[in-house]
Amino acid sequence: MNIHVLLRRTLLIYIFFSFTAFTYADDSQIKAFFDSGVTYGLFGDDGLYCYPEYQEPRAEPPEDYIRPKVYKMYEERNGKDIFDLPPGYIENHIKDRVGDTVMVICSGTREYGIIDTVVYYWPEVEEGVVCVVRSLGAEISSPGYPPDIMILRKDKFYNGVFIPYVEYTFVDYSYLDLKDSLKAVMIDSYVNHMISFYDSLVNKAYYARMITALDRFEKLKETGENPFYTTSARCYGEKSDIIPDTLYMVYSCWQNSEGCWMTLLKIHKEGYQWIPQTILEPHRDVTTSIEFNCAFDLDNDGVLEYYINNSIYQFKNGELKLIHGGPFIGDI
Repeated sequence: MNIHVLLRRTLLIYIFFSFTAFTYADDSQIKAFFDSGVTYGLFGDDGLYCYPEYQEPRAEPPEDYIRPKVYKMYEERNGKDIFDLPPGYIENHIKDRVGDTVMVICSGTREYGIIDTVVYYWPEVEEGVVCVVRSLGAEISSPGYPPDIMILRKDKFYNGVFIPYVEYTFVDYSYLDLKDSLKAVMIDSYVNHMISFYDSLVNKAYYARMITALDRFEKLKETGENPFYTTSARCYGEKSDIIPDTLYMVYSCWQNSEGCWMTLLKIHKEGYQWIPQTILEPHRDVTTSIEFNCAFDLDNDGVLEYYINNSIYQFKNGELKLIHGGPFIGDI
């Protein structure tokens, strides 16, 4: 083995197991920003939908009105996924009104939109009240699934520092070397984790299935066989005409379709060399991806907040701290 590769792998192993764990930050001012006037969005057959801002106490449309509409829609199979709400419901229970202007933060952009209608959304899996939003500027297109779409009302419009993030695809020898080293570390960390997991189960309850699983991972450790059927590396950085010298690298390894073994690195280029720093340790994650949308300074204190996977984070002392957790798509 090339001595350079060996040294890099040793460095990576040291970095991976010298991490600081993910923590929650206490920032009441930013949390207060999201208490009202901020919801999230998704894309449906009629374009961009956003979850409404409800009046309190929140009340859902009556079932005896909604169910017949849903059953009729299902029987007709006409491709529509929205229908009107009962008379008086919007006026009595929803703060949003048709014609209201909103700010849409999506795919590293911020555009103004207008609420076109407020309707009931029924896509067969999730359902609920949504506002249909039409863009007042550039077209707002789907960034994939799940999309990260934040909707701000007038009293929460943000016009401060705004840094779009985009995904970069590139190839160079140092980057390929880094990915090879990373794959070896991810295999080792995953197999060790599973051995520890099944060993603890066997000690608590002696089940043949647990013994079989433990034996399988112990054999993988001996042989060095790759337990992942696919891996991916995605790099995000500030939007620029050239690839920035500092990127956030999400490395994901799939052992099955239910989730993946994932890590997050900050990589910095010095000369021709990419130098890694671990932000999140290798861990199982059902989201399968960490997507950087943009950075801003919501409380104007000079410390950037990052919009990642429908949630707000800060980097403090090399740690990724959750400030505000947004909903999963469909969590209406």
